[in-house]
Amino acid sequence: MAIILPAGFNAFSAQTSGGMAGSFLNTGTGARALGMGGAYAGIADDTNSVYWNPAGLSLVRRDTVSATHILLYDEFRYDYLGFALPTLNSGDWGAAWMQLKSPEIEERDEFNAPLGTFFSTTSQAFFLSAGYSPDYDVGAGHTIKAVIKDGSAANWSLDTGASYSPFDEIKI
Repeated sequence: MAIILPAGFNAFSAQTSGGMAGSFLNTGTGARALGMGGAYAGIADDTNSVYWNPAGLSLVRRDTVSATHILLYDEFRYDYLGFALPTLNSGDWGAAWMQLKSPEIEERDEFNAPLGTFFSTTSQAFFLSAGYSPDYDVGAGHTIKAVIKDGSAANWSLDTGASYSPFDEIKI
């Protein structure tokens, strides 16, 4: 019984997220953030703030670029490219692009016989962010996100983030 329940749970979770256009966004980005297991939203203070918490853009002090390239199983590729541009009077701006791309996969019928045709899939996300800090201790930000799967389906969302640093070493 203990083996059947977890196997059923894994099959259910694969069906509910694998085909969704934005499911690849759960991977995260940035070596520092991923090294912390994704517990990064509260301390985001670099280019990766575009993904984790746009309020962190208010802590970026110079133009920066961040890139991530991960080769996954069976030649799947995961890529991220982002930049942050702090300004003196117009807040801090950021933009990013993420992609999950599959290799060519051979199609098969219900009996697992090859059909002789191939397909691949690509999911992409585009981010445009703004962060501002009315006070050095407080930051706020917004990200507009577009998720596109195979060049046709688009989903849009708006993320809002905030940060508060009561002391130099503590961020909330």
